[in-house]
Amino acid sequence: MFNPTVVVPGKYAMWRTDLLNFSINQMPERAGELRHIGFEDEAVQGFSSTHDINGIEWELFSPQAQDKKIVETYGSLF
Repeated sequence: MFNPTVVVPGKYAMWRTDLLNFSINQMPERAGELRHIGFEDEAVQGFSSTHDINGIEWELFSPQAQDKKIVETYGSLF
């Protein structure tokens, strides 16, 4: 099994692969829900998001912008 690429202990973990990023976070009030779908693209500048009619957030970001957003949301990375 792969180790997470990004970890915020007790709060967040992300596995970054060539084809797919997968993340989990500790949000008991939203357990079992699909909260957002994000697309990471090295050619993208920054971070953008929008919500669809179902309330799901769709994000587009560079790897650097994603890492910055994780720190802003969860605190320092491990």
